[in-house]
Amino acid sequence: MAENLSALKKNRVEFWGFLVLLMCIAVVFCCAKHDFFTDEMAQYGLSNSYYNPFLRTIYGNNLDDNIIYGKDLMNYIVVNKGERFAYDSVYYNQTQDVHPPLYYMVTHTICSIFYGTFSKWTGLIPNLIFLALMLAILYQFGVRLFESHKVGIMMMILYGTSTSATSNYTMVRMYQPLALLTLLLAYEFLLLLQSNRPRLVYPAIFLTICSGMLTHYFYLFYSFFVCAFVFFYLLKEKQYQKLWRFSVAALSGVGAMVLIYPYILTSLSGQSNLSVDYSLKRCMTDIIRMILYMGRGMLLCAVVGAVGILLLIWTTIQQKRQQESQQRTKNTKQSIYALLLIAPAAIAFLVIALVGPLERYAFHLTPFVVLFAGLVWTCVIRNVPKSGHVLGNNVLRLGYVVIAFCLVWFVYQPKFLYRDAGESYEIAKQYHTSPCVYMNGTNAEVGIVGNLIQMSYFDDICLQANPWSDKITDYIEAHADNDTIIVYIAERIDAADDDDEVRIIMSKLSKNYSAEMVRFGDFTRMYVLRAAES
Repeated sequence: MAENLSALKKNRVEFWGFLVLLMCIAVVFCCAKHDFFTDEMAQYGLSNSYYNPFLRTIYGNNLDDNIIYGKDLMNYIVVNKGERFAYDSVYYNQTQDVHPPLYYMVTHTICSIFYGTFSKWTGLIPNLIFLALMLAILYQFGVRLFESHKVGIMMMILYGTSTSATSNYTMVRMYQPLALLTLLLAYEFLLLLQSNRPRLVYPAIFLTICSGMLTHYFYLFYSFFVCAFVFFYLLKEKQYQKLWRFSVAALSGVGAMVLIYPYILTSLSGQSNLSVDYSLKRCMTDIIRMILYMGRGMLLCAVVGAVGILLLIWTTIQQKRQQESQQRTKNTKQSIYALLLIAPAAIAFLVIALVGPLERYAFHLTPFVVLFAGLVWTCVIRNVPKSGHVLGNNVLRLGYVVIAFCLVWFVYQPKFLYRDAGESYEIAKQYHTSPCVYMNGTNAEVGIVGNLIQMSYFDDICLQANPWSDKITDYIEAHADNDTIIVYIAERIDAADDDDEVRIIMSKLSKNYSAEMVRFGDFTRMYVLRAAES
């Protein structure tokens, strides 16, 4: 008894130690985030702008030929006094957009607490909380499904240091809570399968399915397939009471979601990317690229792990132990339960590859790659003695964390950090009184919102689509006392060369200017035009 308590205490200390270490690593990556993808800025705008879902609605739906103001850009993404906890506005804004409202309400809640200011941490802190919960659930999978504290720790490390997870929690969008709710549903089904009287599981399934569908529509894919797999398994096992209760809970969750947000029906029917418009070649290319991307943060861990597996196989052969029939049955059930939860993720991954672009749209399925690694690992080490083996050493496990962290930080950079954006921010701050010209592209709002923070530093910005426009010249000449001009060039389908557009603008000015491109972003390039010394 004393030995069991001692082991339990040691396991708890290890769990909390690795959880804190992984969360510290996550904070390091969050600190390294210097800019935002355009969808992240839209996240803040849709959450906080009071009954103005889009930037263009502030200017009468005209962003093609206008003067906009930096203070309006900042007001679009922050909660202002008198607009705190305005969930009716969040709900309305999402009826005009394409996503369900739950995560936007979470963002609005945090921003309402810190109203009047903008900080990346209002979006990142909730993601860090979701990440911590995911790591705890992965550990519980190791303990409950694989009956191994070490496997639980291993799965925490593999997920917490993977490139896809890092990209997920550093992006201020709904993909991190989507991953949490997907993994949570799988864990609830594990409890359903393992428990004889899982009374609390049914309302949990109801709430999780409802919340998942109110977070992102792609939640539908995994939840549908895992429900189908579990349904037919319970039917085969003749566990009819579990079957009908879980079916009622799942269907009620979908029904509640539709009652809360009926606009989901029109949103789904209007989603152009929810159609099988990818060619088979494009689909397979995306799948291979995504698999490689998900595995980047785990690559060196897998190499070290492979050596460990060889050692474990050798140890197993040396032990020549025999399993009891009862133990074999138990192990078989473990594998069946694991596959019931993992296989739906593989199918959902393929479906997502067919109906739209991958990467962040499939990042919520990465934990199931880790679960599969846990299953394979468990199958190998199942017969290895629990004591006296080199892989039980905490130093080696800590080594996994250090190696994986170094691999992600120095070799495979996560997406959405934009660590090269610092210079453009400093330039915007330094020349905030200078004239700023934004040359519209195919979608003016995408580029403006993507550069919204740095553009908000300027007093005003001239929007134009034609570099020959006299309005640009008049606007710049009105700021003739400034020897510096900032020019943003957006993506353009008609594709005049960006440098040509800058030269056209300079050719119409009374002073001679030299141009320097300081940043090549996702949707825009930023140029600094400096007057030549006379």
